[in-house]
Amino acid sequence: MGRSGTGWDVQVVEIMGHNVQSAAHAGRSIVEERKDEVHAVASHLEENKTLSGFEIRETIHNVREKTQEVEIVFEMPNGDRQKIEKQKARKGIVVFEKKWLEPQEKEKSPTSQHEVALAA
Repeated sequence: MGRSGTGWDVQVVEIMGHNVQSAAHAGRSIVEERKDEVHAVASHLEENKTLSGFEIRETIHNVREKTQEVEIVFEMPNGDRQKIEKQKARKGIVVFEKKWLEPQEKEKSPTSQHEVALAA
């Protein structure tokens, strides 16, 4: 099991015949190269208080793909607002899943030939 502090880690590195300072330098270099990923995971952890392995991998993937979660607010002609949370945006482009985005008081109208045939 894990031990507190770094003493055990230093001992293991030395037993394996490696220089502790070289290993520490290599570790700092790796963290520096991935500082955006480290920051994103830390921010996600601070916001949610807990993370699963899947959430960590997804967060890292989103950083590598430059994907962001955005919240979109549509203002309807009648002044109503409709909010869509947690959509993915990549390089400023938001991709919506195929669904109706109309005010709730209106009925949906068919747009594709397939939908027109089903509606008729």
